[in-house]
Amino acid sequence: MMTIFCTHCGTPAAQDILFCENCGGAMRKPALASQATGAQAANQPSGLASSARPAASATKAAASPLSKGVFYGAIALGVLAIGGGGAAYLALKTPDPTAARLLAAVKPADVKSLADRSKAELCLSNLNYSGDRFNVEQFDKSTQDWMNTLVAAGLFSPGVPVESRSGFFMQTSVQYRATPELDKWREGTRLCLAKSVALADVVDIGEPTNEQVPAGASKSPTVRARLTLQSIETASWLADATVRSALTASLNDWEYQDGKLQKKVDARFVFRDGAWASSGRVQARVEPDVFRKSSGPGMDKAAASKPGWFASFANLFTFGGEPSEGDMTAAFESSMAQSNEAMSGLTGSKKAFKVYSVKKIGCKSDGEKAYRCDVESDIEAPMIGRNKGVANLRFVKASDGWTVTK
Repeated sequence: MMTIFCTHCGTPAAQDILFCENCGGAMRKPALASQATGAQAANQPSGLASSARPAASATKAAASPLSKGVFYGAIALGVLAIGGGGAAYLALKTPDPTAARLLAAVKPADVKSLADRSKAELCLSNLNYSGDRFNVEQFDKSTQDWMNTLVAAGLFSPGVPVESRSGFFMQTSVQYRATPELDKWREGTRLCLAKSVALADVVDIGEPTNEQVPAGASKSPTVRARLTLQSIETASWLADATVRSALTASLNDWEYQDGKLQKKVDARFVFRDGAWASSGRVQARVEPDVFRKSSGPGMDKAAASKPGWFASFANLFTFGGEPSEGDMTAAFESSMAQSNEAMSGLTGSKKAFKVYSVKKIGCKSDGEKAYRCDVESDIEAPMIGRNKGVANLRFVKASDGWTVTK
C-alpha cells in the first residue's frame, strides 16, 4: 500500500486514511479521496469490492473518534473564551463605593489639610488667652459673663474687684486668674476645645452616576458623600451643657455627640484607573477669625483683644461716626497740652505729660455724638512716670474735633 504524508504536520500514513492520526487534519481533498476509493473498487473483483466497503466503513469509523475529539475540543476552547470574557467583564465592573473604600480613597495630604483646618475652627480667639491674669472693666457685663462661663469650666478662678491705674486714670476692674486647667487647652493666644481632629467615617453615600470630572474629561463613575470629622481628646468641661452652649455658639456646623465634637463636610469621589479616588482637594469651610460671626458672651471683645488686619485698618479711620485712632491721639494730645499749660502756670515745672501711643480697642455709642471706648494708651505723667494700660474713656465730637473725658 502506498504511503502518504500529512500536509499539515508531515506525519506518514496509509493512502486510504482520510484524517491525520497526529493532528486530525484532512489528508487529502475529498474529491481525490473519493476518486482513489472508486478506482480501487473498479480494479477489484465484485466479491472483493463488496468486502472492501466494510473495510472503508471501518476506516471511517476509526477516524470518527478523532474528528469528534477535534470538534469537542473546539467547543471547549469556545467556552473558555466566553468564560474568559465574562471574567474580564467582572474584573472591570466598578466596585461598590463602600465607606471603607471611600475612606481609603481620601489622599493623605487632604486628610492632614482637612484635619488642620478643622482643628483651627475648634480654637477660640475672641480673647487673648496667653496671660495668667485677665482684667475686665467693671461695666463690661458681656465679657464678665463670658469669663464666668470659663470659671464654671475650671479655666479661671472667680473674678475679684481690683483698682488699677491706666495712664493718669484710676479704674476698677474685675480680675480673673488662670488655673492649671487653662494650660492644657490654650495654644498661644487661643483657647482650644480639643487637641486634634481626625477623619472618622464616610456617610450619606449617594448612587454612582457617570460624570465628566474634571470638565471636559471622559465620563467616569462618580459618587457624592459626606466626610465625618471628629475631635480627638475633647475637653471634658464641654460635658456641662451651659458651658458647651456658650463655648460652641460660634462654631459652624459642629455637633457634640458622645463626648466628641463632630462635623460633616461634602466630598466627591471618582472611579479612575481601577480604584475610587477623591476628586480634587476636600476642604472644610473655615471662616477667618476677623470675619467670624459670634453670638456667645464676650464675643464683642474679639477685635479688642487681638484685632485682625481689617480691624487694625478700620481703627485708623472713622467708620460709622466712631473716633478713629488718629482722632483719639489728637484728643489725648489736646488734653495733655491743656494739663501741661495748667501745671506750668501753677508750679513753674517744665515736666509735662507726654503721649507715646494710643490704640483703639473698641467703642460703643454713648449718646449723641459720644462714644465710650476701650483705649490702650502709653503715657508719661509727671511724678508718676511712664505707664501703659487700658482704660474705658468717653469721647465727644465737638465742632473743633474730639474731646476725651473719664
